[in-house]
Amino acid sequence: MPTVPVFFCLFHKQKRKKGPSNELRGRKDKGAEVSRSFKKDVFPKIGALAIEAVTREMVAEIR
Repeated sequence: MPTVPVFFCLFHKQKRKKGPSNELRGRKDKGAEVSRSFKKDVFPKIGALAIEAVTREMVAEIR
C-alpha cells in the first residue's frame, strides 16, 4: 500500500524546490516567517492529515 502524502511533507517538499515556482526563496526573509507561522498555526491542526482529507473549512478555521 503506497503512503499518502501528508500536508506537512508537501509543505517541506515545496520549500526545498528550486526554481521560479518556489516563492518562499524569493522573499526577503527566505520564507522564515511563513515557516514560523505554519509551525505555530497550521501543522498542529492539519499537518498530519492526508492531502485529500484537508477541507476548505479546516483551512478557514486556522487563525
